[in-house]
Amino acid sequence: MLVNFVVTRPKEENIEAILRLHDVTKEDLKCSICNKDLSDLKHIGVIFPYGSALVCCDKFECIVACRDELIARKP
Repeated sequence: MLVNFVVTRPKEENIEAILRLHDVTKEDLKCSICNKDLSDLKHIGVIFPYGSALVCCDKFECIVACRDELIARKP
């Protein structure tokens, strides 16, 4: 598998645990691509928590762009 990812939508507790792991607060949570405010946790699509976390809103275009960013970072 080229990239592992965590789909976080089902449980808010999982999102909060990942945020704590990366020292990110809900208030600071924004999409890494379109910069959409995600502090309400309702529109998070995916968090790629490897290295520096990439956070994507639920727009397909942003999820694909985050995936492409991770592929580009691959050593």
